Amino acid sequence: MLTDLARWPVKSLGGEALGAARLDWRGLGGDRAHALLDVREGREGRWLASRRAVEGALGRPVELRRFRTNLHLELDVPAFAEEGWDGGRLQVGEVTLDLGNPCARCVIPTRHPDDLSRWPELLRWLHRHRGALFGVNARVVTAGRVRVGDRATVTEPPVPAVPRPSTDWDVAPRGGLGGSSLAPRWNRGAS
Repeated sequence: MLTDLARWPVKSLGGEALGAARLDWRGLGGDRAHALLDVREGREGRWLASRRAVEGALGRPVELRRFRTNLHLELDVPAFAEEGWDGGRLQVGEVTLDLGNPCARCVIPTRHPDDLSRWPELLRWLHRHRGALFGVNARVVTAGRVRVGDRATVTEPPVPAVPRPSTDWDVAPRGGLGGSSLAPRWNRGAS
C-alpha cells in the first residue's frame, strides 16, 4: 500500500507531502525541477519498505524524509527485498513502473530535513551493512495518478537480481521515485 507520497522541488532540500499526484515518463510533476550546484573553486558542478530494519539496527527512528523518496510503500516482504527487484515491476494506483537497481545513498540522508542536524551513523551503518544501498530506483512505463492508500503490487523478476548500485551518475530525464542527492540512471528511489 502507498503510505506516503512526496515531492522534492529542489534536489536534496526540503519537500512537501502530497495526497495524490500524477506520474509520467518524467516522473512526478515538479519533483527535483531545480538543483543547487557548488561553484567554489575545485568543487565546480558538484551536486549538493526497509526502514524498520534500519531503525531496529540503529535503535532509533529513521524519518523517511531524510531519503527524499517520492513513494513509500508498506509491503509484506522481508526487509531489503527491494535489492533483488532489478527487472521487476511495481503497480501502484494507475501507474506501472519498471524497477531498477538499488539506490546508492550519499551524505544527504545524514541531515535532518527540518533542522539540518547531523546523524553520520546512519550512512556509516548503510555503508557497513548494506553497501550504502537503501530503496530502489524506478522508471515510469505507464503514466497515471497515485494516491496515498492505493494498493501496491510488486512483480519480482524471474531471477532475483544481484544488488548493484547505479554507476551512471548524471542528470537523467525524470522518470522515477525518490532518490539520493545524485541522479542515477533510473533516477529515483522508492523505499
